[in-house]
Amino acid sequence: MSFHLIFNSVVWILVAVVVWMIVRARLRRGQSEDWPVAQGTIEQGEAIVTDAHIRTPDKPAYKVTRFEYNYSVDGRKYTGSFALPVYALEAVDVLKWHQELAGRSVSVRYDPKNPGTCFLAESEFLGKRIYQYPDWYD
Repeated sequence: MSFHLIFNSVVWILVAVVVWMIVRARLRRGQSEDWPVAQGTIEQGEAIVTDAHIRTPDKPAYKVTRFEYNYSVDGRKYTGSFALPVYALEAVDVLKWHQELAGRSVSVRYDPKNPGTCFLAESEFLGKRIYQYPDWYD
């Protein structure tokens, strides 16, 4: 087999996997509309820093800020996560976001068959659309 054939095959397999993950997440999100709701709490945030070449000494640039939340179903504790996009010009507000969201109550839709599969009922915080990165891909 030639290198190009192998390379192209690998690329197409990777594309198919990514498309499958996106479709699966969207289907689950749609299914979650009928799932039960539990109350959760935002616990912590983590800023993920971008490459240093676009930072200045007084304004570090962040790529995303990721938050975790906890909720309980039948006495068992579960954790989920979401992210808020952050752009270089907004980086100054990131620490304030962490302070404002820490301890905040959230509504969590969870799969009754597998309570670790969840989505936040909210679609935005602090005027920003949230992006959820399910931890349940298996």
